[in-house]
Amino acid sequence: EVQRAQRTLRRAELQLAQLRMTPDPIELELLQQAIADAQRGVAAAEDALADATLRAMFDGIVVETRASPGEMTSGPVVVLADIRSLRVKSNIDETDIGNVAVGQPTTLVFEALPDTVYDGKVTVRSAQGEESQGLVSFPVLITIENPDLRLLGGLTAEVAIVVSESQQALVVPRRSVRKDEDGKQSLVDVVDANGQLLVRKVTTGIGDDKFIEILNGLTDRDSVAVRGTQLREVNLSGGSLRRQV
Repeated sequence: EVQRAQRTLRRAELQLAQLRMTPDPIELELLQQAIADAQRGVAAAEDALADATLRAMFDGIVVETRASPGEMTSGPVVVLADIRSLRVKSNIDETDIGNVAVGQPTTLVFEALPDTVYDGKVTVRSAQGEESQGLVSFPVLITIENPDLRLLGGLTAEVAIVVSESQQALVVPRRSVRKDEDGKQSLVDVVDANGQLLVRKVTTGIGDDKFIEILNGLTDRDSVAVRGTQLREVNLSGGSLRRQV
């Protein structure tokens, strides 16, 4: 259409040049109007050409096409994605969702990239649970950065959400802590200078699968006994402890 309009304009300009050699006022005015119409035709064709070009609103990749060449279509034709930042959906059990909040840090390991640990952050926690086979879970969205573009949509990941964290915590092996007969007070066996075991009441904090935080009742100078296949003595130390779901 642009080329056709440009040819029409060139013919009108050529006719105008020839007419000026033998001027006819009426024909000259008509030809000048024809040139103006041809110029508007060129502009309209150029506008149509610009409208026919698909332009992305952001840098990304095409992840889906919804039309084939030659088809008449309406609505979206292609789906674009910016995979430099991705969202991961995780369903959290109703017993743990009370500990999850927006802003909590997460770690993710993808089955396709098992040697890489990605850091993320909880950005959405659904207020409505979903029931499946009698179990209720809550959708949670986690945002992660993907600067190297190695992650692709649809991958499966193992997600750990850090619901609490303690820096420089005094920790003991979880197996060293037990409850009293009433199940209310936490107890540990402390090894004294003579190698004797003394029962000590303690207050515990957060914990993971292996360790638990001691808030009071022990110091880093104490040693505790860990019961397992055999009794062994463990010196206490400070460290970072995370509770994850």
